Amino acid sequence: MRSEHGGMQDDALRALGWEPEQVLDLSVNLNPYGPPPSMLAAIDAARLDRYPDPEARRARRALSKWLNTSPERVVLGAGACELLWTLVHTLGAAGSSHRRAVISTPAFGEVEEACKAFGVPVTRVPASASESLSPDPEDLSAEARRAPTAFVYLCHPGTPTGAPLSWERLCSLARELKPTPLILDESFLSLSDRWQDAHAPLPEHVVRVRSLTKAFTLPGVRVGYAIASPAICEALANRRPAWSVSAAAQAVAECTPDQQGFMEQSRIRLRQDRQALRAALENLGLRPLHSVAPYLAFPWREARSLCERMLSRQGIALRDCASFGMPSLVRMAVRAEGDRARVLSALRAELKGE
Repeated sequence: MRSEHGGMQDDALRALGWEPEQVLDLSVNLNPYGPPPSMLAAIDAARLDRYPDPEARRARRALSKWLNTSPERVVLGAGACELLWTLVHTLGAAGSSHRRAVISTPAFGEVEEACKAFGVPVTRVPASASESLSPDPEDLSAEARRAPTAFVYLCHPGTPTGAPLSWERLCSLARELKPTPLILDESFLSLSDRWQDAHAPLPEHVVRVRSLTKAFTLPGVRVGYAIASPAICEALANRRPAWSVSAAAQAVAECTPDQQGFMEQSRIRLRQDRQALRAALENLGLRPLHSVAPYLAFPWREARSLCERMLSRQGIALRDCASFGMPSLVRMAVRAEGDRARVLSALRAELKGE
């Protein structure tokens, strides 16, 4: 069975009696302040009547200049998810069949799904027992040294909790793992309080995967990129068919460096929104976990049941975290004041048993 994700298909919503435009979808973590108009213009200007560049050279040059690296160290993908699947296929096939993946949990479920598909055994390393459920780099390092390991996978910041890991501990983990590849999933980094980590250097064996889909509210375009050594980037390219990244996706990546003003304003607003949401949830008697990302998670004894009621009664989609192995946790995306008031009113009614 495939891992569950947020978001609802139109037919499923209509079966519940809701038109898609009526539903407030807080189950997916998209920037509520996008997409930026200039990026939509770039998509409109993309040449859809010809094949896209199979090597995405212009987009990679633009990103590499902004990232202060070389184009050979940047590879584009049809979203972070596609890049993660290709990384599992590439790194998991690099050694003998008994090499396994070490995954810091909770984590984005598609990496483990890819491991199942490609026959890569998985060893999970649970987060620390702290209230924020932060990753435990010491346990990850010890597990990776215990047996042959194809790669270690870690989300920064964490998902579904938004828990941070200090840069010092992250760098220490990277050094201890060398030469074992560390896949660092930075899909939510650009909109988090730790956004400056994105430009800090890491060793050659670290692969950094990022999503432009979430940052710019373009889930229908599917675009992300990875930063890695030239050898890993070349191996990734060789594992995929030609034209994996559409012309529209390449246009998004090419103009990403010009969107930093938009990103800065989005971060400021989302941080204020998150603080307001946290305070409001606490006023309801809920206990949201510490998060630096544009989403919050809070304990609820029967999370799936709550999410089902919120959707069927209120037209509000939340994410129960059972697929993360946390069935008593609910995650919700951060939104602006109007959407926040709607979900808080619905939660207040649930708490009253209405």
